Amino acid sequence: LAGSVGGVIVARYEASRLGICNVSDVSGAVLPAVVTVLVEGANGAGGSGSGAILTPDGTIVTNHHVIEAALRGGQVSVLLNNGETKPSTLVGTDPATDLAVIKVEASGLPTVALNDAAGPRVGQQVIAMGAPLGLVGTVTSGIVSALDRDIIAGGGESGMTVLAGNIQTDTAINPGNSGGPLIDCDRRVVGINT
Repeated sequence: LAGSVGGVIVARYEASRLGICNVSDVSGAVLPAVVTVLVEGANGAGGSGSGAILTPDGTIVTNHHVIEAALRGGQVSVLLNNGETKPSTLVGTDPATDLAVIKVEASGLPTVALNDAAGPRVGQQVIAMGAPLGLVGTVTSGIVSALDRDIIAGGGESGMTVLAGNIQTDTAINPGNSGGPLIDCDRRVVGINT
């Protein structure tokens, strides 16, 4: 029995280290911390994206371009995984990295951790989560195709910018996935979908 248990533990560690995982297990653990970000601009135009809850009291990371339309008199609300919608406030935004942090008033929320170890490796399996095309709780998986890609983005109010050092993945990412987490096999955020 001890040998069997030890073998299972080693197999799980080895699979995680190699970037191979059970997408269903990872998704079940992480999806409760993935939100839909709903944006209404001052002119009434709206849109949506995704986000990831980082702290139990409601700190959420998303993309700058997801919330950009609300920066001048608009509103941002968050649809939690449990179906509850909450208003949010802007903590900070950085157009140069296309990142934004928003906050909802809450406690005891599920969270996802940032990967504080070495970055992802080419060929490693990753999972994208979010609400592409408004389809809440969507999961897709693929691999890291390349690292350190520079892309031109923008065109909105903040203008064009070059996003440097991106992770390229073959994981399906569609409009609405922006701001959602790219997850590794250890259930940690390795990137933010753009």
